[in-house]
Amino acid sequence: MVDRIPDGLAVSQLRLGDVELLVLHHPVAVAPDSPLEQLTPRQREVALLALDGSSNADIARKCSVHARVVAKHLAAAYRRLGVGSRAELAALLAGAGPDGGPAR
Repeated sequence: MVDRIPDGLAVSQLRLGDVELLVLHHPVAVAPDSPLEQLTPRQREVALLALDGSSNADIARKCSVHARVVAKHLAAAYRRLGVGSRAELAALLAGAGPDGGPAR
């Protein structure tokens, strides 16, 4: 069990069979007025990796999850943002800056 999470880190809970893991990671920073703010931290991470051109299999390897989990996170992100594909997600964020907020 983690008694204290170091400043600047977030914790994610993963289950692999009968084993439960707590993983410390750096959270993805997002501007407060970004559409990405509507997503959970994991949905945001997966969506940003998808926008970078990573396949579901690549994202799964990077996040240590199964590709089906990645697909579920993307589907949930699409629903929350009202888009239906990576292309629509990219179009939604096209005017955004690097942190997902408005371009300056």
